[in-house]
Amino acid sequence: MKVLYFHTFVYISHKSHMAILYNTTTNKYLNIYCKDTISLIAKMLKEKVYYICIHQGIAESEYFSKFLNDVENGMFGEVINVKSLKSMPAYISPHITVAPCYATNLNQFKSKHKKEEQYSHEIGKDVLTNLLNITLHFSNSTDNFKEFTHLWKQFIFPQVSNIRKKVNLEHFKNNINTTITSFLNSFNLVIGDVDADDYDDIENLLQLFDCTRVRICIYICINGFVMLPPNIKKKREYSYIIYLSEDLSEEKMNSIINNYNNVTFCKPITSFIEEDNFDNITYIPFYNKLNKKFCIDYLSYSFKELKDVPISEKNILSNSIINQSIFGSLVILSDGKVYSSINRPSIGTLKTHTFSSLLFKELSEKGNWFLSRRKFLPCKKCVFNNLCPPVSNFELYMQKYDFCKRFPSRRFQR
Repeated sequence: MKVLYFHTFVYISHKSHMAILYNTTTNKYLNIYCKDTISLIAKMLKEKVYYICIHQGIAESEYFSKFLNDVENGMFGEVINVKSLKSMPAYISPHITVAPCYATNLNQFKSKHKKEEQYSHEIGKDVLTNLLNITLHFSNSTDNFKEFTHLWKQFIFPQVSNIRKKVNLEHFKNNINTTITSFLNSFNLVIGDVDADDYDDIENLLQLFDCTRVRICIYICINGFVMLPPNIKKKREYSYIIYLSEDLSEEKMNSIINNYNNVTFCKPITSFIEEDNFDNITYIPFYNKLNKKFCIDYLSYSFKELKDVPISEKNILSNSIINQSIFGSLVILSDGKVYSSINRPSIGTLKTHTFSSLLFKELSEKGNWFLSRRKFLPCKKCVFNNLCPPVSNFELYMQKYDFCKRFPSRRFQR
C-alpha cells in the first residue's frame, strides 16, 4: 500500500475553496485548488492523522499525480510503501500551552478558576509570568500634535488633550516589585509635555529597572527630548523613539544620532509625501476617518511580501490562539487607567488593582489577548490567517483587518 506521509514540520490549512502546505524549514508554499484533494486533506486533518492513503482511484488522477510530485519536490512529504496502516509513524498534533489554554479553552478556564489563588495552585504558575511588557504614559501632550488626537490608539504615542495630565507615580511604584521585573521583557515610557519639575520623577522611575534585563524604550516629542537632562539621554541602555511635529534639519537629526544611542525619528502623516529627502525618519500613518484609502494603500501588503517573511511552527501555532502583538502587554494611561488592549475598555486602575489582579482579570474575564485573526472577518475565512502578522492596534482602531492586497486566491473568499 502506498501512503502520502506529510512531514511534521509542514503546516497544513484548508478552507472549502483552497488548501495550503507551508514548509516551516524552507519557507515554501504549495497552494491546492482541486476540490477532491482539498476533501482528502480535510478528512485527514479531521481524523488527526498526517497521511493520505493512495488508493487506485485517486492514483490515476492526473492532478493528484502532479500534487504528489509537488509535495515530494518541495519537501512537504513523501510517498512511502507500508504493509498496513498500523506500521505508519505516529503523528501527535502540535499543541501550544498558553495561560487559559491549560484548561483546554477560555470558557473552561473562566469557570474553573474563580480566584487568582486557584490559578497558581492548579496551574502551578504565578499569574505574573504572563506580564511581558508595560507601556506607561508619563504625561500627555497639550502643545504638539493636536491634529493627531487618537494616534495613541493606533501606535505607541502620547495622548493629546487640552489639559495636562501626569501619572501618579506612587501608585505605579507601589505595584512594581522584583518579581514583576524578573518576568518583564520590556518597559515603554511615553512622555508628552515635560518640564524641569519632571526630571527627577523620570530619573527615579527609570531607576526602578536598574540591574534588570528589562529593555527600556522612551517615546517622546522632539521638544521634550531636547529638554531632558544629559544624564538621562546619555544612558546607553535606553532606546529613543522621537516624534517630530515639524520638519527638523538633517544637520540637527544627525547631531542627535551621533551624540545619543539607539535613536529613531518618527513622524505621523495623513497622506503620501511628495518628496522624502530624509533617510532617518520613519513615517507612521494616522487614520483620521477621512483618509481610509491612504491608510489602506500605505499599509497593504502582497502575498509575495507575506511569503518572503519566514514564520516558525511555534509562531504559527501562537497565531492560532493568541494575538502576539499585544499578549502579555498592559498599557497605563496618565489618568491611571489600565488596558490590556488600548482599543477595548479599561480593565481597572493602578489605584484600585495590583498587576496580579489585573492580569487575572484579563485572562479570566476579558480575553483581549486572544483576539487572533481567526476572530475577525474576512480573516477567519482565509486559509492564510495563521500565517499573517497578528492583528495590530491600527487595525482594531480602524476596524479593518484585511490589508493584504487582493491576490488571485482571495477571489474565492468574497
